[in-house]
Amino acid sequence: MRRNEVANLAQQRAVKWQVWIALLAYVLLRFCAYLGRWPHSFTRLFALIRSALWQNCELRSLLEVYGTAGGGGRFLGTPQQAYLAGFG
Repeated sequence: MRRNEVANLAQQRAVKWQVWIALLAYVLLRFCAYLGRWPHSFTRLFALIRSALWQNCELRSLLEVYGTAGGGGRFLGTPQQAYLAGFG
């Protein structure tokens, strides 16, 4: 075999590994979403996990509380706060 052929085979093998790892990560994220009863999109789940990846927190509890704001859902601001004084 020539050097070019060996390099080509190594590149093909590397691409196959990357595809398998991406597929495995996708399946694991979907399984986490299923366990945590994730109501949001997959993109949002991926962004949440990517942002919390380097923090020391339990993933399952994070998925359970993320996006679930407590309270009655009333606005905390008033319309008067939206205007700047002296403009209007």
